[in-house]
Amino acid sequence: MSMQLNFSRLIAGLFGTFAMVAVLTSASLAEATAITNGDFETGDLTGWTLVAGAGGVINNQAIYDENFAADPTNDFFQNFGVGVVLLRQTGITVGGGNFALSGQFAQRDDENNSNATFVLELLTPGLVAITPDFTEGALPVSGVISEPDVATTFTNHYSNLAPGTYVVQVLISGGQGVADNISFGLVPEPSTGLLMSLGLFGLVSRRRRRL
Repeated sequence: MSMQLNFSRLIAGLFGTFAMVAVLTSASLAEATAITNGDFETGDLTGWTLVAGAGGVINNQAIYDENFAADPTNDFFQNFGVGVVLLRQTGITVGGGNFALSGQFAQRDDENNSNATFVLELLTPGLVAITPDFTEGALPVSGVISEPDVATTFTNHYSNLAPGTYVVQVLISGGQGVADNISFGLVPEPSTGLLMSLGLFGLVSRRRRRL
């Protein structure tokens, strides 16, 4: 009986350890470089390159008497003209896996300047756009004023993204649109969560048997 109990403890411990190691290994292999200054709270374009458009500026609701939906109190990126503004961040390194690229966008609360078109993309180093597997949310519609203090959250999902280096690109054209809270990160697979649960279960079972 004692040998059976010890054997069960051994199996539970090994299973728990294996599951936890598998989760940690999977996570480390799929890590991605975080976007720098995605919320623009540095007050400038630190981490970003303004590729095109002199009208691309950092603005702040506290110092500008207009109602911008994307971020009513803090810094945000704005196309202050009606031409094309192109913002890029390079060197986004990925270890492989499922990832999501997300941001918040809004039209300016002004009928004369609410005709912006928005694009959020993940590019290869050669600046070729990668087609997302699916998207969530919707970008603001040109000519439709965003509700006061309400931003539209838009997300591109990329499944089984190959390891490598990528570029994040934000484009605003045709109006004084706003972008904020740009983020890019790993989306855990369901199997990872299952392994984590099983690993914790195995470790807890082992501890209970010791008690």
